[in-house]
Amino acid sequence: MERARKRVKEGRIKNKDWFDKTHPLRPRKIEEGEWVLVYDSSLDNQHRSTRKFARRWFRPYVVTNANNNATYLLAELDGTRIAVPVAGQADKGFHETT
Repeated sequence: MERARKRVKEGRIKNKDWFDKTHPLRPRKIEEGEWVLVYDSSLDNQHRSTRKFARRWFRPYVVTNANNNATYLLAELDGTRIAVPVAGQADKGFHETT
């Protein structure tokens, strides 16, 4: 039984490594200190015409911690921390234009 459990675990790790190599979900990892915008996914299930002009991305935040499970801890620009981690698919890099 222990041998089977070990082989299943090794197989899952091998499949995860293969998926990560063949399906790049993000061109590069977001690092601590970078600015990001957060997507408002609540608009995805609304079917009103006002949704068309709604703001889909929230203001820039600063990444304070990049977790291993593709989530990020964020803070506002004044340093106030956001309590809930944000999934990596819900944010994108922000570059200030002058």
